[in-house]
Amino acid sequence: MVLLCREYFARAPRQNVFPVAERFSYVSGQAAIIRTLTPNSIRYVALVVIALSLAIAYGIWYSYSVILVALLAEFGWSRSVLAGAFSVFTLVHGGVNPIIGALCARFRPL
Repeated sequence: MVLLCREYFARAPRQNVFPVAERFSYVSGQAAIIRTLTPNSIRYVALVVIALSLAIAYGIWYSYSVILVALLAEFGWSRSVLAGAFSVFTLVHGGVNPIIGALCARFRPL
């Protein structure tokens, strides 16, 4: 029985267990690291990177109210000019997001 199993597995075509790692195998320096990651660990790495990126982005976004007084004192601008600049930034950010989302949907990540 063991001989039959060994013979079967010797003839069976090998399937790639980690198809995700094969996509990145062309990168020379990172190939060994990515090949060792399982699909679940790649998901966890992506989750950590996304969480850190969002934490930094939202930290910068909401720190505006903390540094508002320092910006007023440093540059001598009026409160209305500084608040207007942030309002324009918010409107541009909100208007550009659908375009960026459509581009992300059309051109998939590597």
